[in-house]
Amino acid sequence: MGERAVALCWRPDGAYEQYRSHWGGREAVRSAVLAGTPAERLSVLEAQTWQRAGRQSLATVPNSLDYLVCEVVYLCSPWTVGVALPLWFGLPSAPGTDVSEQAASATCGALVRVTSPDEATRLLQTTRTRKLVASDAVTAGLITEQTAVQTLARSVASRTVGVGRALAAKFRR
Repeated sequence: MGERAVALCWRPDGAYEQYRSHWGGREAVRSAVLAGTPAERLSVLEAQTWQRAGRQSLATVPNSLDYLVCEVVYLCSPWTVGVALPLWFGLPSAPGTDVSEQAASATCGALVRVTSPDEATRLLQTTRTRKLVASDAVTAGLITEQTAVQTLARSVASRTVGVGRALAAKFRR
């Protein structure tokens, strides 16, 4: 299955070279990158196996990212490596209920920047808990699925690098 990662490497022309790794999203790799100095961060990533996946602008990455399979996005520049976690905002559905096609979309998510291993762990745990509470509220008929997804997205908005097209569509309604 793998713990997939994407590395976006800045180029002087403003574009980003995109690389993918089957195992670069492991927690040990992510934590080592977050805990290291800029030089150590690059060394940790260089030790992983990467395949070139093309070139794109940073603005288009959130729309093309599969939030269901990608564990981490590394934002690389000549000076440092930043880390962003892809958070998928589709809700777990109760047995026998239908999740809307849009919420189930792999692009219903946001990239959220983190700066330490502890912050990454807290963000993932908090998001998991919020999604369970939101799912229960939707199942109980207290809020709509759209409201639940918007609330989840707003909870991390101040640290968001970008949002996927399915999530953006929920805010246009």
